[in-house]
Amino acid sequence: MIFGNCNLKIIDLSPRLDRNSLGDYYFSAGVKKDFAKQCYERELKEQTQSNLQNTGRAIFRKVFRPNEYLPLFDNTSPYCFFENKKGNLTCLIKKIVVPGNSCNLISDSQKNIEKELQDINKQGDYIKYTAKNVDNPSQAYTLLSLLTSWENITDSIINPIVK
Repeated sequence: MIFGNCNLKIIDLSPRLDRNSLGDYYFSAGVKKDFAKQCYERELKEQTQSNLQNTGRAIFRKVFRPNEYLPLFDNTSPYCFFENKKGNLTCLIKKIVVPGNSCNLISDSQKNIEKELQDINKQGDYIKYTAKNVDNPSQAYTLLSLLTSWENITDSIINPIVK
């Protein structure tokens, strides 16, 4: 299923059947490599990062009630971004974190993102992100909401609509 502004794809979505306590809701998502490359080449401005983190926190407050996870959740920055060679943050997400027991959506390309982005037509058209420790539908919904919000905001910055 392709969603967002056509830059995102659900690669796999299924409940875990083995009940091994590693999270009952498994999914992986992809970001189109050409969009990911544009995001990686664009340095993240402080104001944009602040806006994204504020949007993420607003989603937290809507999905998780104050007594559900949030008192135990000390990470108030849902988005983590890749750094470029100069050490500056880029617009490409590395990981999305939500309340829970190490619940996140993380890039499978942690160590070789530059190489993967250069191989646009090789190894598939998407950068894969895998959900970890997703224990309930609220966490899955929040991860997908954060991913979609990031894509909408970032796409509007990289590809602004000209009137």
